[in-house]
Amino acid sequence: MEKRPTTIDDLARLRQIGDPQISPDGTRIAFTLKTINLDKNRYETHVWIVSTTAEGGAAIAPPTPRQWTFSAKGNESTPRWSPDGKRLAFISER
Repeated sequence: MEKRPTTIDDLARLRQIGDPQISPDGTRIAFTLKTINLDKNRYETHVWIVSTTAEGGAAIAPPTPRQWTFSAKGNESTPRWSPDGKRLAFISER
């Protein structure tokens, strides 16, 4: 593979996962995912959730992460589970 300089498009594809929080029952993980929005010239961070168990019954597949927040400002952080695991709190600039 030939070396080449890093481009802005390369940087835009980078994803930064942070602040993982395991639910009290251990079945889910909430985390933040930071991306670059080139159209708006800014970073955006949203909260995502993923199961800790495989999906699909007999045809085992890795769990699919699901985006939990969708605010237009795109700046959510610090997800925290309630003690019973039924609610998820987070900080937002909404």
